[in-house]
Amino acid sequence: MESYDMVLVDVVGRPDALAKLRAVGAMGPATDVIAVHLDHDVPPGAELTRRLAAVGARAVPDGTTLTVGVYEDVPDVPRRTLVLLGGARSGKSVEAERRLEAFPDVLYVATGGSRNGDTEWASRVSTHRDRRPGSWRTAETCDLVPLLAEDGPPLLIDCLSLWLTDAMDSVGAWDDTEWGTAGRSDSGSGYGS
Repeated sequence: MESYDMVLVDVVGRPDALAKLRAVGAMGPATDVIAVHLDHDVPPGAELTRRLAAVGARAVPDGTTLTVGVYEDVPDVPRRTLVLLGGARSGKSVEAERRLEAFPDVLYVATGGSRNGDTEWASRVSTHRDRRPGSWRTAETCDLVPLLAEDGPPLLIDCLSLWLTDAMDSVGAWDDTEWGTAGRSDSGSGYGS
């Protein structure tokens, strides 16, 4: 007779519990994670489905009969997600971290540099570090190509705006004498008359 284990965790409120189960090998890619007994504080409809799918879980309607050992519609975890919510300090990092908190092995790629001597920046970096799970690793780099090209754990790249600024700095993009005024019309609008 086969035996099956059932573990109860708060999948929506504490997806880091799934990370702990994955870290010790108690869950694998074929583990069917089903959210049941959802309270009134969970987001409705499509948002709940999206959040559950992001951690490899699903919900079923009340009254659904589940057959243990039969895996149907196990959500595939998204491979790439671009989080664009707004400007600086608008919650992009928190949202991205929330989407990956169910995974124990994440490489957090920080593209902002140290900004030597900037105490406000140092405080922001410290806040980011303090809220990350201890099992996540950090790489401080703007060289993203090798990281994106290799197989490995999920990457959280924070942030592409700072990465782009670094790339533009490295080629002198801010220097008008370097790039000239190509493409500008006499009116300065770039569209001509």
